[in-house]
Amino acid sequence: MSAAVETARAAAASATEAAMVGQHLRVVDDGDGLVSHHFGCLKPGYVGWYWSVSISRAPDSDRVTVNDVVLLPGDDAITAPTWTPYRDRIRPGDLSPGDVLPPDEDDVRLVPSWSAGDGEEQTDDRFFAREVGLGREWVLSLEGRSWRQIVGRTVSRAPRPRWRSRRPACVTRADSW
Repeated sequence: MSAAVETARAAAASATEAAMVGQHLRVVDDGDGLVSHHFGCLKPGYVGWYWSVSISRAPDSDRVTVNDVVLLPGDDAITAPTWTPYRDRIRPGDLSPGDVLPPDEDDVRLVPSWSAGDGEEQTDDRFFAREVGLGREWVLSLEGRSWRQIVGRTVSRAPRPRWRSRRPACVTRADSW
């Protein structure tokens, strides 16, 4: 038993500085020849944490093998609070114009780009070049592309964009710009 404790202490000391490994706290039997030796952690800022060294032994052997060395929080350890999703953390005034947030995970207006809706949507080349061909992970679903519901109003048809030339009116083809 004492040889296994010294082997576990040496393994913990090799994972960190030997001065950071405290006294032997306990042995936890994990079953089938596997035990975990717990040592106190003396690292500054890790009050209440402990080193856990997992050791195993074959049934017909006296030789032990170190499986794992980890630093774990104890019951009195100072740990980070549980994760809170960003939607629950946002407060009035946190966002400004131009800030972009990721969509909700269950947004029915988006589908994976590989499926592109898989329905009776428009299937001409312009649609696939615009939506799927750009390497986007998510694209608009059938619900997202329908213009039937816009801010609670019902419209008969989506407005068509008016394309304009990006060239200024004063520039002619002979000019180089």
